[in-house]
Amino acid sequence: MVVFGTLIIMTGCTNVELGQQDNQRIPLEFSVNNLEMTRATGDQQGAQFDDGTEVLMNLSIGTAAAQTYYFKYKSAENLLVPLTASGGSETTLFYPEGVSGSAETDVTINYAYTPATKAAGSVSVETDQTSTPNYKMSDLVWLGSTTLHRPASYTTTPVLLSFRHLLTKFSFKVAKGTGIGKITSIVLKGMNNSYTFAPSAAQASVVMSPTGSQDIAVALGVDLAGGNYYTAVVPAQTISGSTVFLEVTTDVGIASYKIDANKDFVAGIQYTLDLKINYKDVNKTTTITGWSEATTPQMTIGTIDDASFVYDGTVKVPEPTVTCQGVTLTKDVDYILTYSDNVNAGTATVAAVGIGTYAGNVATANFNIRKAAGTISFSKNSATIPSGVGSYTNPLTKTGDGTVTYASGTTSVATINNSTGTVSLVASTGSSVITATVADGENYTYASHSATYTLTVTNTNTTLAALKTSKNVAYVGYCVSSDGYLFASGDDCVNSGKTPIGFVAYVGNSTPDASNSGYRILVLALKDRDTYVWCRHAGVQCTNNPTTDVSVALTYLDGISKSSYLDETSSRAGNVNVHKHTACQAAMNYDNVFGFSRPSGASIWFLPSLGQWNLIAKALIKKANGTPTDLTTSYQEATMSSTIYNSIITNAGGTGLSSLQWASTEYSNNGAWFYEPKNARVSNWTSSGWANKFDYHLARAAFAY
Repeated sequence: MVVFGTLIIMTGCTNVELGQQDNQRIPLEFSVNNLEMTRATGDQQGAQFDDGTEVLMNLSIGTAAAQTYYFKYKSAENLLVPLTASGGSETTLFYPEGVSGSAETDVTINYAYTPATKAAGSVSVETDQTSTPNYKMSDLVWLGSTTLHRPASYTTTPVLLSFRHLLTKFSFKVAKGTGIGKITSIVLKGMNNSYTFAPSAAQASVVMSPTGSQDIAVALGVDLAGGNYYTAVVPAQTISGSTVFLEVTTDVGIASYKIDANKDFVAGIQYTLDLKINYKDVNKTTTITGWSEATTPQMTIGTIDDASFVYDGTVKVPEPTVTCQGVTLTKDVDYILTYSDNVNAGTATVAAVGIGTYAGNVATANFNIRKAAGTISFSKNSATIPSGVGSYTNPLTKTGDGTVTYASGTTSVATINNSTGTVSLVASTGSSVITATVADGENYTYASHSATYTLTVTNTNTTLAALKTSKNVAYVGYCVSSDGYLFASGDDCVNSGKTPIGFVAYVGNSTPDASNSGYRILVLALKDRDTYVWCRHAGVQCTNNPTTDVSVALTYLDGISKSSYLDETSSRAGNVNVHKHTACQAAMNYDNVFGFSRPSGASIWFLPSLGQWNLIAKALIKKANGTPTDLTTSYQEATMSSTIYNSIITNAGGTGLSSLQWASTEYSNNGAWFYEPKNARVSNWTSSGWANKFDYHLARAAFAY
């Protein structure tokens, strides 16, 4: 592997007038450290960029999307300078402003390469590499993913980046032997000259599946000097030992050479061969051996303990021991460490680049970053959905980058969108097991690759209309949608694309409201309308039948008529603004405030009477497997408290009953009844000691069906 050393110099902006550094604006500048590799005379582009070389970089600056930038190498200043575009004018790039160490202020070089003119797709090396421009256009120098952290403050500390050659390099020194007057050409025969170039941040190598069969001219001349090395680059490939690999043309004929056996020529490695051509080698094929492979640096990297390296989106930077001929070297004195491909799961690379006494030496080692543990699960293990709602989606929780697909076990009951997991109900009744399957991703693996839930479609008591006929008390606590469908839970209602507006709070054989003998159901709103006074005027009778007798008040099932009557404030008390029944009005205005609509056949929203609160409390206690009794003015928290049944309401997607709830039943000129869910009693108690109509209690709406 040939390595370029690239230093990133962080320099601050200068205020021209004040001459002060601006620590918030830290630019990116790249300085090339011209590390001289051991290389042959006449070699081309070994370990440094030529003046004017353009480098393409794909950068992610902070949280912004990745963009392609171009840099030009200026040899006089030893800088890679950003350009406005390829061939454009010079510009400046900055780290994002913010707190150092946060991902928002990082700059990630996803990849970089030169020649910058290469584009993704099928790429071919030049068949004539005898000229330096053609050779360099054939080469490919690559830098993998590297994350740069914004300095905490202005700094000139360099960060070294390691570029590497991704093609195979051949270097030949061909000398004249006995009987040879001139050597006029060196040609590689039948090379795979094309490869697929697909640059990406996750890609450790971009040389894949070499193809083609072309002769590559390495050197041409009237008489090639015997003391020079001549080079060419080709995609990494296996060369057959049975075919001619190299032809050297002389003034007396062609000397042909093959390899002694099939040989893998590896990416990033330089293979050197010294040949002396004698007259006896001409016009025949000779087997050659003795390749010199530039693969072993003098420095050696010790064993890397990568047991704790698990993908978490951050760079992994082990600091292994580096030695040279048995001597343990000192980091930042004898060498510096650079990393590539060290964020994502897979094989990462650390390079020790010699400095000072050890300049020119490079050692590399790989370490493994394991995939993180991903999880997959459905929100619910089962769901019962009423037929007719059309679709259902059980939310899937997935950690990790694995791709999820879905399947329905019984497509005659429900079909499913393979990519979104949305179920379409096909049958009016039946069950199907829905499965989500996740494949391991680039950075995550899954102990369990699937999650399931059972979807049941029912056509029994699926709507308020059906429940009104069956009067099945088992449906108390079911969530009610705006179009009258019944769901076992509030999230099932939402996941079916419906709008939840309330829950079934009472089902009975007799009417729960005196205004309509056909009503059989009370639906209570999912949430309170906040706190309100019952009336803004005391000392005045507001209804035609106030009562101080709790046993009488519990017989009042007239929430609809009382709410409507109390809403008509135009002439009673003579002052509309003072004599306003805000609790009733808040309940009746429930649709308008929350943007709901009620199903066809429902009554208006109203404030429940004390008798209706009694029906609701007893129905919820029975649903919670308790033994219901009528509410009284005495505390019954042990048997009738809302803490016993509030989970039923929250399951429907609502908020439980807690604080004092107004009833539409009047107590006296100065008082009104309320229901105290937590302590399971009814009362007209007042905090003021006089008129509790002035007190602030909650107003929760209901409608009858």
